[in-house]
Order: sequence, then structure tokens, then C-alpha cells
Amino acid sequence: MKKRKIGWLLLGIGFLVLGVFNLVQAQSGNGLGQNQKIPLSDEEKAAKKAEVIGKIEERWKTVTCKKVENRMRNRYQKYETNKSLHKQTYEKMKTKIQALVADFKAKGYAVEEVEADLIQLEEKLQKLYTDHDALIMKMKEAEKGACQMTREEAGEKIKEVKQYRLETIKVDIADIHNFYVSVLRPDLIALIQEVRGTVKPSVTVSPIN
Repeated sequence: MKKRKIGWLLLGIGFLVLGVFNLVQAQSGNGLGQNQKIPLSDEEKAAKKAEVIGKIEERWKTVTCKKVENRMRNRYQKYETNKSLHKQTYEKMKTKIQALVADFKAKGYAVEEVEADLIQLEEKLQKLYTDHDALIMKMKEAEKGACQMTREEAGEKIKEVKQYRLETIKVDIADIHNFYVSVLRPDLIALIQEVRGTVKPSVTVSPIN
């Protein structure tokens, strides 16, 4: 009887030891080391990459694109305000010069050069205003359509807006500023000096930033 009990006890201990051994092997990765990872196959890597891209695209459609739309909306609204202020500055400057030239012309002075300069200035200003409108339209298109586009398409739209601003608007502004500094202002100074001696003109223009 005692031998039978001892036998059952030894058998139970054996099962217990075997269970502990199996548990240790499972936790250690069958002896490969807990931190060692089995390399993924090419198919598994491709599937994992597709899963990550899918999550990014899903986040773009539900969250990110709306942030892009809000940012673009804020930008073009701010730009419309700045455009209006800049236009007021240029038009005020142009009106002052036109009034001065009209006064001198009425008094019999030769104002043909400055009048020709004003025609060129008007052409440059109208080009800037037209390009301003085109830029704002591009901003609105990027704002309204971001969530209907892929991330790549929206990125291209935003890139197009930035490129247009740098290559068109800033060039227009620089052209107007340089024309005023190198052509219109010297001709205006010469006319005023002819009329009033060496009086410096009070008309100035501020470049659009």
C-alpha cells in the first residue's frame, strides 16, 4: 500500500517537473532566446507594409485631410486680407503720383516720362492683382478637395500653391518694387526738381511681403 502511494507521488512529481520544463521552454522560445525574433518572409513583410499604409490612408481620410483643409482655408483667408491691404497701399501711392503729375501738367510742365511710367506701373499692378486671384483660387481648390484626394495628390496641390507663390507672386512684387525704385521714382524726382528746385518727393511705396 505504501509502495503504491509512493509510486503515485513520484508519478505526480514527474508530471509537475515536465510541466515546469515545458513552460520554461515556451517562455524562452524553445531555447532560441526571449528577445530573438524569427525573420519575416517577403510575403509577411509586404502584408505588414500594406497594413501600415492602409492605416495611414485611413487616418488621412478621417483626420489629417481635415487639418490640411482648415490650414489652407486659414491661409487663403489671411492672404485675401493681405492682398486687399497691399492693393490699397499701391493704389494710394499711384493716386498721389497721378494727382501730382496732373497738377504739374496743368501748369505746363513736361510730364510725358512720368505718365509713361504710370502706364507701365498700372500694367504691372494689374498683373499682380490677376496673379493674386489665381493664387487664391489654387488655395481654395486645395482646401476644398483635400479629403477627396490621396495624400500624394493633396501634397502636389500644396506644392503647386507654394511654387506659384514663389515663382509668380514674389516675382511680380519684386518687379513692381524694382520698377518704382529704378525708373518711376528717379523720373518723378527729376520732374519735382524741375518744378520746385531740389524738393524731394513725399510719395513712397512699400513692398508687399
